[in-house]
Amino acid sequence: MDGCDRIGAVEENFCMTLSPRLVLGCLLVALLALPGAANAASITLFADLSPDNEVPPVASDGVGSASLIFDDQTRELTFAILFSDLTGDLTAAHIHDEVAGMNGLVVIDLEPLLPGGTLPTGAAGLLTGSTVVDVGLVPDLLDEGLYINLHTAINPLGEIRGQIQNATTQIPPVPEPALGVLLLAALGLTRLRLRR
Repeated sequence: MDGCDRIGAVEENFCMTLSPRLVLGCLLVALLALPGAANAASITLFADLSPDNEVPPVASDGVGSASLIFDDQTRELTFAILFSDLTGDLTAAHIHDEVAGMNGLVVIDLEPLLPGGTLPTGAAGLLTGSTVVDVGLVPDLLDEGLYINLHTAINPLGEIRGQIQNATTQIPPVPEPALGVLLLAALGLTRLRLRR
């Protein structure tokens, strides 16, 4: 299955293969473009979500990428999570406290943080929001001790999971500068249209 099947195509002749890492790079650029998102205290984080990361692994074609910005002064965590090819609608989205290979407790429920406070319907979508991280969770957040887990009815314990990693120690690939400039321009045009 190629990226067009995973992400979808607008037209048959216009289909780009979008790997989760390319999408992650685009999300990083988009998050950094948000007002106040990038400053001297910001730390860039990411996660690659996969059914193989679940404990135990599950059968799914689901994929996902998360891009997060953490302000170490205010403890505000801003996130964007793109996912596709789940076995059904999301039933829950959480951040859990545990290292890779172990199951942990829910420490942040993402659903109330989303626009409208509800999960999107469908097997693909985008989750965005922000929250203030409890001071006791900050060391785990910055040292791969937290993971994102997306749940469905078929996989109620989790369908795709990804450990949150610090981009300063695990550098994710970023888009080429020209793609980043185009994305920033598109975000600027979108903001202008929303203001009208």
